[in-house]
Amino acid sequence: MSIVIFLSSLAHAAVPVVATDRIDLDVNGFAHMFVMGQFVDDPARDDARAFLFLDQARLGLSGRLDRSTLNVQVAFGGETDAGPSLGLLDFAFATPLGMGETVQVKAGQFRVPYGREQLADDAGLAFGGRSLGQLAFVVGRDVGVAVVARPGPVTVIGGVFTGGGRGVPVRYIPEELGIPLLVVRAGVGDAAQDPFALATGSRDVDALEGAVYLNALYTRDSAVGHSTLLSVKSADKSVLLDETWNPYVGDPTKLGDWWQAGADAVVRAPAGPWTLAVELQGDVAGFESDAGSVLAIGGRAQVAASRGPVEVAARWACLVPDKAFPTDGDAPIHEITPAVGVDLAARHVRILLDLPIVVGAPVYIEDGVGAYVGTDLPGQADLLAEGGTVERQTVAAARLALQGQF
Repeated sequence: MSIVIFLSSLAHAAVPVVATDRIDLDVNGFAHMFVMGQFVDDPARDDARAFLFLDQARLGLSGRLDRSTLNVQVAFGGETDAGPSLGLLDFAFATPLGMGETVQVKAGQFRVPYGREQLADDAGLAFGGRSLGQLAFVVGRDVGVAVVARPGPVTVIGGVFTGGGRGVPVRYIPEELGIPLLVVRAGVGDAAQDPFALATGSRDVDALEGAVYLNALYTRDSAVGHSTLLSVKSADKSVLLDETWNPYVGDPTKLGDWWQAGADAVVRAPAGPWTLAVELQGDVAGFESDAGSVLAIGGRAQVAASRGPVEVAARWACLVPDKAFPTDGDAPIHEITPAVGVDLAARHVRILLDLPIVVGAPVYIEDGVGAYVGTDLPGQADLLAEGGTVERQTVAAARLALQGQF
């Protein structure tokens, strides 16, 4: 197994720039644009609305110097609430420990090794976006160090991260340090894949393969000036860390503990002219402080089938919110999403259509202005403090995406 395959994302589409015995350098790019139509019961505006987004636009480098690797990826705006700007997603070095390649250390800014869906390669998703579970279980990228051990089919990853997420600026302000973000992911399978950019869907399957993993993370918040480290996290922010959903986060006098645990599994296999893939994932997350505690439980199941350039897929996801969340009760929220994708131009272009239906979605209504779907815009829960209301609805949408990569 090559170290370049082990730690390169988008290796199947990258363009080689330099290739020698000591040095390899590849360039890759990825863009995802979609138009979405959505139907929501809106007392002030039209029930039908449409949106057009350049959801992702990225440029990356992956390289090798002797036995060490470098992975860089930047985003050209649109992926955070901050609006269009150049943002660093990944900048990480990796090198083997010892003479073999069984154990490696990776350092820099990169994906926190938690959860199959969270670690899925963005360019390979069978749907227009990740599932409902991202609301409560997203971890995203962070700055830290991880040790990856891969003896045979087993993979064990242990990491230490800041907990503040990616792109944290330098700040020299008073702090009361808690415990850094500690993460463990361990399981069997995925031996030929980059563990920080997992393959998903049903493409590129030549033989029966599978994987089962367990995940866990824990951190104790740190006081940072007049707030806390977790509450000022700017991207990939779980609703458990969002003050508009969790009333117990953000108080620098009552530092809390954030934890998650879960399991995920995948099976892929050829079946005649088709290739099939089934994925399962379950997670539970909590936040506890002297002020109070919240808990979220969720699950996901999806199936995909490919034949030639066509892939069809279906996903179900469920999220059980805490009673303290602004969701009009703790009844489960369900998502059902069928999808179909077609690969063109030697898989450098993909057209993707999916139809997400969210049952029991919290919808925030601003009097005289309109309705905001809480599963898309959880931050709009702050309208409740200004006289707004929340109600549960079934919200249906259709997304047509054009995706390109090299």
